[in-house]
Amino acid sequence: SRMRAEEEHHQRALEAVRQQCHREALHQLETKDAEVKKLLEEKDLDLEEMRRKLKDQERERQSELLK
Repeated sequence: SRMRAEEEHHQRALEAVRQQCHREALHQLETKDAEVKKLLEEKDLDLEEMRRKLKDQERERQSELLK
């Protein structure tokens, strides 16, 4: 019976470690996910900025042609 109790204790300890690892892995993934989303948003903003500049340049060229 003592052996069985030790076995159960061991199993509970293993399960606790497994859950801790799972939580940490999940946390790392969520952190990475947030970083990637932030980078994508920054890239989107950069693209928007470039499009705006191109439109402005195009407008300037058109007005130059009309002069």
